[in-house]
Amino acid sequence: MQIQLSHPPVPDLEISKAVMTHAFNEIDMEVVFKSLPAERSIQYANNNMTQGVLTRIEGIEKEYENLIRIPVPNNSIDIYPIALKSNIYIQSIEDLKKVSYWSSTRCQNHRKCSTRYRC
Repeated sequence: MQIQLSHPPVPDLEISKAVMTHAFNEIDMEVVFKSLPAERSIQYANNNMTQGVLTRIEGIEKEYENLIRIPVPNNSIDIYPIALKSNIYIQSIEDLKKVSYWSSTRCQNHRKCSTRYRC
């Protein structure tokens, strides 16, 4: 039997893929990974076009009713904002919304990112 997991095209997913491959092999299932843009990977899983999302931020299941979060993180990412101006104070995600442009691990949807999150 085969299961397909979607994931956004971000770096550093090889460990997550290896963990999931090993876990599914233990129950005689093959796992195939499908790289999709971030929002589309969630929509595919939510609409049953894939069987799940490899790694996403905690709380995403509140916005997508067909997703069920498995409460065991398979990845952890730290994000450190860097500013060219010294008068920028970033304490929360809300503060990032005031910044005209920012990029960290290709995360550009401010409301779905945090300075530290579990996937």
